[in-house]
Amino acid sequence: WDLRSFDTMSTDADVLAARVVPQLKRSSIVLMHDTAPSAIELTQALIREARTLGRKFVRLDAAMFQLRAVLAPLALGTICSILHPQLACAQSPPQPIAANDPLVMKLRAQAKVDANLQAAFTQEKHIQGLAKPVTSEGRFAFQAPDRMRWQVSSPAEMTVVVNGKSVRMHEQGMERAVSPREKQVFAGIQRLIGALLTGSAFAEGGMPAEFFRDGGALLVELKPEQAGMKNRIDRIQLRFSIATMVLDELRILRPNGDATITRFQDAQRDVPLPTSTFTLP
Repeated sequence: WDLRSFDTMSTDADVLAARVVPQLKRSSIVLMHDTAPSAIELTQALIREARTLGRKFVRLDAAMFQLRAVLAPLALGTICSILHPQLACAQSPPQPIAANDPLVMKLRAQAKVDANLQAAFTQEKHIQGLAKPVTSEGRFAFQAPDRMRWQVSSPAEMTVVVNGKSVRMHEQGMERAVSPREKQVFAGIQRLIGALLTGSAFAEGGMPAEFFRDGGALLVELKPEQAGMKNRIDRIQLRFSIATMVLDELRILRPNGDATITRFQDAQRDVPLPTSTFTLP
């Protein structure tokens, strides 16, 4: 999905529809909840208002089938541009290296039990059936062992604070309830970043890891083994600058072909973070 209906925050179907309809893109998927009090009325209002604008409703599987014919000839170029935006497809693929390679050992040597990290980020969600990725940007901060702040500034402001098992969210000027899915996503990001910074991701019992040298980057690929996680995540790819060993990019690739790509900029390690970083406004 690329549009939220916010049907858990209001029961006025016409108000919700008036918010969603102007934001409809050429291809859009609107997130709604069948348990919301306004589910039927909102669905009717969306269909009515969207049709007045000449919009057409299609099954997602049918839309994807139609897109295949258009996208198939572009697949190779698309894959290359996603993986290596600045390079040609003819470039050599990433070269496998051993777990005891000096580059890998350099990465492991940076692990600290009291590590912290802060950075700006841009994120792209590539979703089957959508012509363009859903993008956002903001800043994040992490403090070992288990505190994280994920603050989105665009396209809509949102702040998530994770403290251990507690996940809280601030959106549209107020704190709101966090859905089980949202809690799972943000707690998962916190655990992954924490495991990387403290070194537990590469310790015995962690996810199986493979290492590659990819130009000026060290590429680490993690593959989940737990059945529940394997159903949601095919693999996780992390790119570290060889010069700084700072995480530049995080890719979460899903079994259905969807992908979330997060790129980090202006990263700072082990700079003191005020306690207020991990509280909501």
